[in-house]
Amino acid sequence: MMRKLMIITILLFGFLDGNAQAKEDLISKDSLDKIFSGLIDANGPGTGILILGNSNKVLYKAGFGYADIEHKRKADANTQFNIGSISKSFTALAVMQLVEKGKLSVSDTVGKFFPGFPKGDKITIFQLLTHTSGISDSGNISHWFEKAGLKEIKNLPENYFQQFLDVAAEGFLTTEGVFEIMRTQPEFSFEPGAEGKWQYSNRGYVLLAKIIEKVTGMDFRDYMRQNVFIPAGMKNTFIHGGIMERESEIKNYAACYIPSSGAWRKVFNLIPATVGDGNVYTTLNDWILYEKCLNGEIPKVIGRNSLNELFKGQVKTFQSPSVHYGYGWFTNEVPGMGTVINHSGGTIGVNAFRTKNSKDNLTIVIFSTTTPFMLPTQSFWQYLYRNGIVAM
Repeated sequence: MMRKLMIITILLFGFLDGNAQAKEDLISKDSLDKIFSGLIDANGPGTGILILGNSNKVLYKAGFGYADIEHKRKADANTQFNIGSISKSFTALAVMQLVEKGKLSVSDTVGKFFPGFPKGDKITIFQLLTHTSGISDSGNISHWFEKAGLKEIKNLPENYFQQFLDVAAEGFLTTEGVFEIMRTQPEFSFEPGAEGKWQYSNRGYVLLAKIIEKVTGMDFRDYMRQNVFIPAGMKNTFIHGGIMERESEIKNYAACYIPSSGAWRKVFNLIPATVGDGNVYTTLNDWILYEKCLNGEIPKVIGRNSLNELFKGQVKTFQSPSVHYGYGWFTNEVPGMGTVINHSGGTIGVNAFRTKNSKDNLTIVIFSTTTPFMLPTQSFWQYLYRNGIVAM
């Protein structure tokens, strides 16, 4: 499936190459349906594809495969997909809401909210937003592998997924569990804010969710629902993080699957239940409304100045000299394309990717519920950019 998503990416940019108006004129739902139907298994896990043009005009929107294979429920524009780490953009937006209200400053330290937290007097909200706090995810990873009886990441046995899921099912992959590990078993890759250092940190965004809870006195999921999703009109968007465990309560979710003995195994209830770093479920239709928020069209959710901070390249990343990280988004200045703003998402049975360029405001969104990791896709897009294969 990963290879197919990469092929879809190539086809999209090849098909949509040219000026903005030409792209909109060229797009034919029938022709794109035909292309994607040949790449996506109609009887496999669900995939949603969305293409937006100027002013967030919908150029293409479609679902493929099954949201639930066992019950033959088709994926469509109202299917709720887990978007993995793209969820971080919502967390960053919530932080900036609180900055607008004067309840937070990006210069605030973690110690202000959690006295005694390891290096809490040095770690700032800015560092958590930009992955420059030095907080490492590796302690968690080694803990998972140790509990699963796996000694190294290389040469994983065929039953790796089963062993990993057995460990996840014990319940320690929760927000409170991860916070406790950070508090009692701290692990840092570098000193907070060290010059020239950057490392992607899921834990950092879990910590941001905890800070939001501390400041507002609300459960993170409730805060997001009342202050982001509902004001934006995103009625079918929610965060799964330990409250909505029963699948019957969520009518339109896309079940997550992993390959197992030539078939697909559903893993909905075994996905790590942390919040802040992931586990937002949304639909293609709701995502259109989110794009309007990100375009400044719903100011009651977020103001223009805060949006500028979200998308500004705040710090350099390790990926290439031109790739920066803002607040919850990667940014990249690409000749001929302007500013490219993107993020991927991947966890057990989750793939997601969103990208937009400033030259002609073309946005492409892909949500899928199959393979475990998405990082190769992001690297692949950067390869295309660097080599001029895509010109959006």
